[in-house]
Amino acid sequence: MDLLQVSLTDRWGIEWALTRGAPGQPGVYLMGPVGLASPIQVTARATTSQVGVTPVSWKADQMEATWKLGFRADSTPLLEVWSLFLRGVTPLVESTLRVTHPSRGTLTCPIVRTSEDPAPDKSPATPGLPSLTVDIPVTSYQGCWHGETSNYQGASTLGNSGDLPSWPVVQWSGAGASVTAPGIGRVMLPDAGGRTAVLNTDPAMASQVTVDGVDAPDLWRGMRGRLFPLPIEPHSTAKWSFDRCVGRLVSRHSHMWRW
Repeated sequence: MDLLQVSLTDRWGIEWALTRGAPGQPGVYLMGPVGLASPIQVTARATTSQVGVTPVSWKADQMEATWKLGFRADSTPLLEVWSLFLRGVTPLVESTLRVTHPSRGTLTCPIVRTSEDPAPDKSPATPGLPSLTVDIPVTSYQGCWHGETSNYQGASTLGNSGDLPSWPVVQWSGAGASVTAPGIGRVMLPDAGGRTAVLNTDPAMASQVTVDGVDAPDLWRGMRGRLFPLPIEPHSTAKWSFDRCVGRLVSRHSHMWRW
């Protein structure tokens, strides 16, 4: 069994086993590296000493790679495997790439195919053709890999196992919930009534509050301002408190080997 198990769940919910031992349907195999890594760009300014520079900010845009995929008629005709995969892995609807390490857990990222249907050297409809190989470019607009979710309640020490800063989301319902975090102190959350609300504390999301994945502007206004807590830095911990609410933290990783 391979050290890493790589699988891809397409838009229809079909899981493809891209490496040996991975869960999912056979017939499509990754014949090279996954290759998706955060393209981190650092902005710096000159120092007063005229020697060196001082980093002031950074960003990571979309991740891109070109996969070499082998299509093989294992238990299903080659043309059927080819057609099913290309219908499910498309440029517009994201599929979920999953990499599992036996002792470290699972990383995921959404990907799209960033080209029209590839043109192999031989038609997949060729009678008796057992296999073919194509290069397929893919993109992850998420810009990084996500680790597994950790849940917290009450006074908690949040641990970030990733190599990128991370912020938790906060889920609550009803009234009386509050969150306490470095940089903002204790903040009362608005009465959500019978709804289950989710607050994203990442400053990039401007304190977005959603209910069932849809923006809830009334709850956002009830926050009376945006919350900008300090991040949980890479490979470190931070003290938070979740009173009558639940905190959920997902570690973020710039590369599939950095976790």
